[in-house]
Amino acid sequence: MPAIALAEPIELRIVPPDVPRHDLCVPQESVAEVQARWASGTWPNGRTHAQIRRDITVLRKEDAAGNLVLIQSIIEGLAVRGSKFAGKRALLAEIEALRAAGALQEIKSRQLVQKLAAQSTGTSAQVTRALARFYQDGLGVAPDPKLADHYLMQAANLGHPDAVLTLAERRVQGSAPIGWKEPVRESVQNAFDALTTPLNAGVCERSARIARAYFSGTLVQKDAELGQVWLRFAADLGDAQAAWKIYEEQRLAEDVEPDTTLRLTYLAQAADAGLPFAQIALGRVYELGALVPQDLPRALEMYQKAAGQGHRAGLIRLALFLETHRAEFRELEGTRLEALVRLAEMETPPAWVSTRLANHKMEAGYAPSTVAGAKALYEEAAALGDREAMTRLAELLLMNPSNAAAFFRAVDLLSEAVALHGSTGAAKKLYDAYMCKAPDSPRLDEAMYWKAQYAAADPALQPVDAGNVAGVAALQSQALYRRNSALESWVSHLKEQHGAPALLAFWDGYTENYGQLLKAQSAYDQFESTDVQWRQDAKAVLAEVNAREGLLTMTALDRALRRGEWDLEALLVKEVNLGSGAALRLLAAARGKRIEETIAPHLERLVKFGDFDALNLAAPLAENPERMLDRAIGIMPCDFKSAMTLHRTAARIGNTARVAAPDHRRSSA
Repeated sequence: MPAIALAEPIELRIVPPDVPRHDLCVPQESVAEVQARWASGTWPNGRTHAQIRRDITVLRKEDAAGNLVLIQSIIEGLAVRGSKFAGKRALLAEIEALRAAGALQEIKSRQLVQKLAAQSTGTSAQVTRALARFYQDGLGVAPDPKLADHYLMQAANLGHPDAVLTLAERRVQGSAPIGWKEPVRESVQNAFDALTTPLNAGVCERSARIARAYFSGTLVQKDAELGQVWLRFAADLGDAQAAWKIYEEQRLAEDVEPDTTLRLTYLAQAADAGLPFAQIALGRVYELGALVPQDLPRALEMYQKAAGQGHRAGLIRLALFLETHRAEFRELEGTRLEALVRLAEMETPPAWVSTRLANHKMEAGYAPSTVAGAKALYEEAAALGDREAMTRLAELLLMNPSNAAAFFRAVDLLSEAVALHGSTGAAKKLYDAYMCKAPDSPRLDEAMYWKAQYAAADPALQPVDAGNVAGVAALQSQALYRRNSALESWVSHLKEQHGAPALLAFWDGYTENYGQLLKAQSAYDQFESTDVQWRQDAKAVLAEVNAREGLLTMTALDRALRRGEWDLEALLVKEVNLGSGAALRLLAAARGKRIEETIAPHLERLVKFGDFDALNLAAPLAENPERMLDRAIGIMPCDFKSAMTLHRTAARIGNTARVAAPDHRRSSA
C-alpha cells in the first residue's frame, strides 16, 4: 500500500544555536597554498589523514577537471599508507572527483559504483547515502529506484541527517518507501539537531541544508526570514558561500524584507573571501552607484580581483569596464587588451572579443598587414554572428571597389546583419554599397530596395505631416545642420507643399554648396561664426573631443573653450592627428594657411587614421593616392556632396577612370 501524503508541510520553527561570531568556517589556507603543497609530488610529512582529505575537497571544489590527476594520486597515496581512508572511502572520493570533473563515462566504464556497492558493509552512513544518490540518478549505473530506496533507508537508520530529511520530505509528499514509517516531526527535529553538531568547520555547509528546507517549504512550512537567519548563522562563522546566498536572497526573493545594509555587508564579506562572482557583483554596485555612491576605482579593484583569478566573467567585466570608462583609465589600456587576449585564449570566447581585438589593430592605421590581421579577427567574430564584426568587415571589403568578389561578400555580411539583428545601420550601408560602391554602380533597383528598408526605421525619412508644427520644425533644424536624410526629406516636403520659389531656390543652393567651407576671421571667433558650414565642422570636432575626453555635455566643452581652459589650436592639432578632416579645415583657417600647407606635418597620421574628408584632402600628397581613394570610397556617405568630393579628388590625382561618368564606369567594368 502506498504511503499516505500529509496535508501540508509541518510547522516547525528551529533557530540556530547562539554562537559568538568567529571564523570557524574560514579556510585556513588558500587554494593556491594547497596546490603548491602537492605540486612537487612529494608526500607532505606531518599532515594528518583528515587534513589531506580536506585538501582533496578543496582541489575538487576549485577545479575538479584541472586537478583530477593530482586528486587521484593523493587518493592512491592515502590508500597505500594503510589509513582508514583506504577501500570504500578512497573509492567514494574518486567517484566524487570524477563526477565533479564531468568524467561520467569513466565512472561507468570502470564500474566504480558497482565496486563501491560490493565493498559497502552497511556501516558507513556517508557511503550508503552516496550509493542511494548514484542509483537514484543513474550515475555510472542504470537507474534503480528500489535499490536507491534501500540504500537511502539504510543511511537514515545509520543517522545520516540528509537521508532522514529526504525520507521525511517524501513522507510529506506521500512517496516514501513502504518500509519507512518514522514520525515526520521527530525525524526532522533530530536531523536538524544532528546537522548543527558537532560545531566544527563543516557546520556551515550543514546549516545551509536547514536554510534550504525553510526556503523551499516542501518539508517544513516556508519561512524565508528564518532561512535567512540560518544563512547568517553560517556566514557569521565565516562561510563565504552563505554570505553570497544572503545577498542573492535579498536581491531576488520576493518574500524577504529587503535590507540594503545587510545585503551590502554580506556581499562585501563574500567578495573579501575571494568569491569572483561576488567581486563582480560588488564591482557593479560601485560602478553603477545603485546602492552606494559611485566609486569607479573601487569597481575597477573588484573586477581586477575577479579577473586575476582567471574567472571568465571577471575578465569580461574588466574588459567592458575599461572600454566604457576609457577616458577615466587611459593608462590601463594595456590591462584591457590583456583581458581580451586572455578571453580569446579560452574555450569558446564571446564573439565580441575578436571584434575588440580587431578594432585595436585598426587603431594602428590601414597598413596592408594591419588590415589583414584585423580582417582575420573580424571573420572569426562574424562567423559567430557578431553584428559589429559583420559591419566592420564589410567596410574593409568595400575599400577595394574594383573587386567584385569582395563587394558581394560585403553585401552578404551586411544583409546578414540586417536579417539577424535588424540593423538599420547595415541597411543604410547596403544602400550606399549598391548606389556608389559596387564595381558597376549605381545598381538602382537594389539601392532603392535597401533605402526603403532603412527609411522605414528613420523618422527623418518618413512623410512629414504639414499640420505637425513641431515635427516640421525638428526636420528643418536637422536639415540646417545637413543631416543627409533630413535634408532630403525637407526639400521633398517643401516641393510637396509647393513652397515659395525663393525658398526652394535657397534650399537648392544650400544643397549644391554642401561641401564648401568659408574662412573664419580668427581662431576663437570660429566657434561663434554665423557661417553654417564652419559651425558644422566645429560641432563635429567638438563632438569627437566630447566623446573622447568624457565631458558631460557640448555646453561644458564650449564653456571650457570660452574660458580659455582649452588651447583651441592644440585641440585641433590633436584631432587632426586622430584623422579628422573637419579639424584639418578648421586648423588651416585658424592659421590662415592653405590646406596643403597644413596637411604636410600631419600627412603620416592622416594616411593611417583619416576619415572620409581627411582622406580626400590628403590623397594628392600621399605616396599611394589610389589606396587613399579606395579607402575613401569604402567609408563614403553615399550622397551628392561625397560623390562630388571623390570626383574632384580623382581628378586631382589623375585618375581619369573615376572622373568619368557612371555609365562609362559601368561599360568599362
